[in-house]
Amino acid sequence: MTTVIHPEIGEEIRTHGGYYIPREEHLLSYNGREVYYVVGRAVIETSCCGKADWTYIQVQGFARETGDGRPLTASLVEQVEPISDDEDRRKVLRLLLKSYPGARIDIW
Repeated sequence: MTTVIHPEIGEEIRTHGGYYIPREEHLLSYNGREVYYVVGRAVIETSCCGKADWTYIQVQGFARETGDGRPLTASLVEQVEPISDDEDRRKVLRLLLKSYPGARIDIW
């Protein structure tokens, strides 16, 4: 299990060539489990090679139930199990691309 890293939604995080902004946290139902992921926008604005921006998705893994009876929501996820099976990774990727065509997706 891995501890979830919850981003500050809407907070701009500066990087060398630009910034990124986490916009939303979600759960995706997959094969009887919930996949926790973050959607955001990345921007390159100070690069020698030009400017660009895109939607990104960070998939942290399968959400672990809270254990205290509360309904599982994205903001309550505390731990995730990495998605290690290649077939599961491909299927989750395909599902997310249906909702977010063109997004750059990283499965941790």
